[in-house]
Amino acid sequence: MILTERQEKYLKMISKSGLLRILMTLSKPLGFSELMFEVRLNPGVVDRNLKALLEHSLVERKENKYFLTEKGKKVVLLLKKFSEILSS
Repeated sequence: MILTERQEKYLKMISKSGLLRILMTLSKPLGFSELMFEVRLNPGVVDRNLKALLEHSLVERKENKYFLTEKGKKVVLLLKKFSEILSS
C-alpha cells in the first residue's frame, strides 16, 4: 500500500516533537496555559503544534479553550490502537 501525499503529510505532522502528547492530553478542553502545564513543553512548541493541529482540523479553539474535533478524536483512537499493537 502506498500512502497518498495527504496521508504522508498527516504522518509527518503527527511525528513532530510533543504533538502526540498534546493530542492525547486534549481529551478534555484546555486553555493554552493549562495545556502547557499538562504536557510540560515550552510555549513555542505548544503554540507551533496547536497551529498545525488547527490547520489540519484535528483541534478547534472556542472561548480560549482547545479541544479535539471529531476527526481529532478518531486520530487519537487510531493512535491508541497503534500503541496497543506495538505493545503486544
